[in-house]
Amino acid sequence: MRTRMRKQRRAALVGVALSAGAGVAQSNPFYDQPSPQERSELQSWGLRYVFRVDTGTVAFDAGTFEFSNVAMNSPLFNPVVGAARTALSATKEAFEATGCVVGQNLSAANVANSSAAARVRSYLTGSMVGADIIAEHARAAGLADSVVAAVSIGFATTVELNGQNLIASDLPVVAVASSNTSVPQTTAIDPQDIPWIAAVAASAAAIADGFDHLSLARSPIAGGQSPGQAMLAGLAETIENVAVQGGVYAYTVHALFGAYGDLPIVVVTYERGFLLVDAVTGSTRGPYVSGTAIDAESLLVSHPEAYIPGSPVQVVASWSDECLYESPKAGAWNPAPPPGTLTPRPPRGGCPDPVTGPCPHVPSPLPDPGGCTTNPTVGPPPVPGSPRPCFPPANPNLPGWPSTLAYCQQLSDGRCVYRTSGREQVVPPGPPGRPIPTRTTWTCPPGSMNCKDGSYNLPNIGCTPSKEYWY
Repeated sequence: MRTRMRKQRRAALVGVALSAGAGVAQSNPFYDQPSPQERSELQSWGLRYVFRVDTGTVAFDAGTFEFSNVAMNSPLFNPVVGAARTALSATKEAFEATGCVVGQNLSAANVANSSAAARVRSYLTGSMVGADIIAEHARAAGLADSVVAAVSIGFATTVELNGQNLIASDLPVVAVASSNTSVPQTTAIDPQDIPWIAAVAASAAAIADGFDHLSLARSPIAGGQSPGQAMLAGLAETIENVAVQGGVYAYTVHALFGAYGDLPIVVVTYERGFLLVDAVTGSTRGPYVSGTAIDAESLLVSHPEAYIPGSPVQVVASWSDECLYESPKAGAWNPAPPPGTLTPRPPRGGCPDPVTGPCPHVPSPLPDPGGCTTNPTVGPPPVPGSPRPCFPPANPNLPGWPSTLAYCQQLSDGRCVYRTSGREQVVPPGPPGRPIPTRTTWTCPPGSMNCKDGSYNLPNIGCTPSKEYWY
């Protein structure tokens, strides 16, 4: 009877959330419902996680914590995303759209102001989800529906009313239900990019060779860099020494799969395309056409112990505020802004910035095709660990932050082309607070500006601006 019930539970979960096919019949903790022992261990893990978030220190035994199921001691196993998706799905909230329910946003200080974060923290540490039946009537109604659905397919989910709070315990964990990616578009390597791409691939492999996977798996509770942070920081020096026009930038996305799967991927973008680096193994894929779909599947299939081929994958990006935003395509320069309202950040005159902390990454100077003044470019997104300084002063006549001359070129017909850069903030309905790098390319008629003197007298009469947004 116990075996039949376990199969019934797994099949029901597959139909609702996994859609992974017959392959899920094999035991796989990234997709399966946790056993009672595993659920208890997940709660113990969650308590150590919020202890670190709340206090900035680690629990005394965090450095030796291990799950009894060795497959769960993996850098790809992430209890936080499983708890977030489950808690928010229970009250009919979209995990990827809600975003700020990880990291510091789960601290005790923050959950008092965020019912969504409070629900995630409660499920992570106690396998409970609650909603106020008066103040959050719609959420409470959604939670009641989730309880009925879970019980109807055999789960031992319970519910109680504590004052005005409806509290459900032991809801089934929810897996990624659908993919947000499309067909990837590969492209040929331009000969000028072969040397630096080879250097990035070699560096990534060498960095991964030095990883201790158990230590990486413990990093959320024991401190230290996550796989994505470690790979991004390790690649920073290689990337900043690449001297190609337009610069080379890197940032991290997460390929979420199953109930607990989370593969961090470093996206390395440049003017002609982008690469993908598996932050755990160092494997490199690409190049792909600039701004097209992130091919997470090509990296996930190298993790057969975790990923079931063909199962849904959600690609999300994690920015400096630790929020998660849907990011199925690689960042690229676009002529139209992203959804939402953009608010220019005021120019700054010094560094570091009191809001964002360290200065943005400044890659190597661009090549100087026209003999004019060449200054470093301030590029999106920041690469942690860069020793290069900021490039003040900012120009108060230009919107955005910071504002610098990124490159300039004297054309053969006498016209001058130069570029400035900045950053703006997105307000709803776009990802809240996400920084959007911007750049404006100015094309000026002959005689309107002497490119060689590095003048910052902008805007210049007669110049035609063309603005782009990086997302």
